[in-house]
Amino acid sequence: MISAENCTALHGFPPMFEDQYLQLTIVLQLGISMYGLGEVRTSSGFRRDIGTGGVGTIYTIYGSYSIYSEHRYNASIRHSQTRGIFLFNSASPDILLLIQTFSSVLLIEYRLIRAP
Repeated sequence: MISAENCTALHGFPPMFEDQYLQLTIVLQLGISMYGLGEVRTSSGFRRDIGTGGVGTIYTIYGSYSIYSEHRYNASIRHSQTRGIFLFNSASPDILLLIQTFSSVLLIEYRLIRAP
C-alpha cells in the first residue's frame, strides 16, 4: 500500500502468507490518536474491552469487522491527517498492539487464520 507521501504502511514488515495463515504488521508513530479496535490486548498484557464505564464485556471481536483509524496532527505545518485500515475476513482475527521499551514506534499486528 503506497500513500501520497511515497511510503508504505507495511514498511520493514512484509506480509507473511502461509497455507492457512496471514500476518500483517503496520508501523505507526507514538503520539497518535487511535480509534475503533474493539477488544484488544497489548504486548504488556493491557486489555481494552468494548464495554463502557470500566465494565468488561462477554463479547469479543470475532465475527465483527476489524477497522481502525489513526489521527495525527503535525504542529509545524498546522495540518492533520487521518488514515484507516479496514480488514474484512470471516475468521477470527488476533490484533496486537506492540510497543517496545524506548521505541518511537507503535506496531499493530493482524494475525488471521484462513477458514478452510
